Amino acid sequence: MTKLRSQRGQGVVELVVAAPIVASILAGGAILLYISFAKAWMTRAAREGAVCLQSPTRKSVCRSRVEQTLSVGLPFGAASIDEFQRHSSTARVQIVFHALNSDEGRPRELIRSDVTIRNPN
Repeated sequence: MTKLRSQRGQGVVELVVAAPIVASILAGGAILLYISFAKAWMTRAAREGAVCLQSPTRKSVCRSRVEQTLSVGLPFGAASIDEFQRHSSTARVQIVFHALNSDEGRPRELIRSDVTIRNPN
């Protein structure tokens, strides 16, 4: 009968192998959760902006409200207003969430939220 070697240190080796895998899975889940929240927040802000544009409020006031809503709700990333138009029968707001592309060093579009509201009158 052979004597088994000591298994001291086996737990540390397993931890060193498993910890980065678990951390990667948790980080990926957190990123996906933030992106889905960002999409919902951008849609909400665009809808608020379009409703504001349909009211007699000045366009600059509506735009500043949307920008403030975006800055409060999305502290990470770069959300910008791509289109902010008021027509006689419609109002349209497009918001784009950019991610920095590390290869090219310039932002690329990650999420787009587009809301158009028709005037019921």
